[in-house]
Amino acid sequence: MEIKPLTPGPYNHLVAEDKGKEEEKFDFTAEGEGYISLDEARVLALQHARDNRKVYGPYAEVELVFEVVDAGETEDFYEVTLSYLPPGNFQAPGTERITINKAGPIELRQVLSQPVPAKRTGALISTLAVVVVVVLAVGGLFVSGVYSGSESPSISGMAVGPSVHSVALTPDDPAELISPDGDVSVDIAQNTVDVASSITYLALEIGDIPTLPPGFTATGKAFDLSADSPLLRPITITVGLSAAESALAGNEEENISIQHHHGGAWETLPTTVDFTTSRATAVVSQLSVFALAVKQPDTAQVFSGSLGNIPSPTSSPIPTPAALPAFTPYPTSTPYPMAPYPTSTPYPTAVPAGGPASTPYPTSTPYPTAVPPSMPTPTATPVPIVDDHGDNVISATVTELNPDFDWFAKYSVLQIIGELETPDDIDYFSFEAYGGKERFSFSPRFLPLATDLGGGIPKIALYGSSWPTPLASIGLFEETLVYKPGSPGIIYLSVSNSNPGYTGKYRLVIQRTSTSARPNFADPLEPLQPVLPTT
Repeated sequence: MEIKPLTPGPYNHLVAEDKGKEEEKFDFTAEGEGYISLDEARVLALQHARDNRKVYGPYAEVELVFEVVDAGETEDFYEVTLSYLPPGNFQAPGTERITINKAGPIELRQVLSQPVPAKRTGALISTLAVVVVVVLAVGGLFVSGVYSGSESPSISGMAVGPSVHSVALTPDDPAELISPDGDVSVDIAQNTVDVASSITYLALEIGDIPTLPPGFTATGKAFDLSADSPLLRPITITVGLSAAESALAGNEEENISIQHHHGGAWETLPTTVDFTTSRATAVVSQLSVFALAVKQPDTAQVFSGSLGNIPSPTSSPIPTPAALPAFTPYPTSTPYPMAPYPTSTPYPTAVPAGGPASTPYPTSTPYPTAVPPSMPTPTATPVPIVDDHGDNVISATVTELNPDFDWFAKYSVLQIIGELETPDDIDYFSFEAYGGKERFSFSPRFLPLATDLGGGIPKIALYGSSWPTPLASIGLFEETLVYKPGSPGIIYLSVSNSNPGYTGKYRLVIQRTSTSARPNFADPLEPLQPVLPTT
């Protein structure tokens, strides 16, 4: 197998490390001929991580520094552990493990941890210490015979410190995480994850989070949420409100919001505020750092010491006005005597002398005014509207037939950006369903001004071989359409307007779960025949 050399960049330290091993890299033995060496597996892992970054989530588009931290082998595979570090202030890099077949192909990728931002070291160390104590205590109970091998305790939620709490997740059951102080609750619906995992809450100090956008004030309620597996459905976050926070916002709902930090910037989440229950609620689809923030109105009343980092205003002293001097009146002026003017003598009126009568001039005949000919107003030629996607199943846009597939999670995701050029425009797309336990999840959003804030939910529907009857369609108040084909075939997706008069862009995220790589079908796929329920 030919291994391409690395170009100069973040990996130069590895080239220096392996310079003394160049003679060993391609030293194949007779019985091992056709297999790559461990050194070649290290280089292959670095190249694969550098060229395939989707698994790094918010760090996929930034410059990353990679390093091999461990490498080993079994009878048939090499296991290479890499660290990756984005630019910025981070306490620890992220890590992943890549499993490589000794014949050369990449078999498996597992992201073990995400990069840890700075200023969270103390909380993380205390968390790990308490977890170790809990593990040792449970191990002691097993050794002492309190628990037998057939009676394992079931722990659905476990507090591992005064600011950390963890809850176990399963695909079949809903779950609820409540912070140790009771201010934050997280509701996780059924089928939010596809494997058994956990979600963890970590309380943060004001100094541990990035500066909020201008105009927003932190309330002291900041926290980090993380999960062991990707979320397949949105979760609901609820934060309690104090009387001081409500007063600071002027008791106006639009002045209170839950902020979400991801991708290096804060995003203001659509937040529902209920002053009767003193709660603020938001729905999110990805996890990281969150904070409750208040946007102060101009007439907001501030309570001293009631919020985390809000100082009490210092009153300015009112200056004492100086006494005005007494008014001195101006002296009255004495008028001068005026002599009377003499009476004027009138002039005699002139009498005209007799003379010849004047001859009148002839009246002039006006020339006719020239009237310019009328010019017709030109009619504007309409500009043709170019449609970005087909308007029916015949001209439907064919999506990626073999999307990037995660072997470990049996999961793939595809994002489509389109535009409704007119209010009655309909866009069509086609997808290949592989059958079996595979399931599709469609999440549409309108994107005014090309932002993630959205302008509503587009109307989407799925069609197969029966054109008049859709396979499934999104409900009036639903944000996600979930469909399980059950058999292989072609699915047609229509996107239309649910907001009268709206024209603009939309985004559609398609997630496949319990899926696989594209099978080699013996015959071309036909439009999907819906699986009829058995009686």
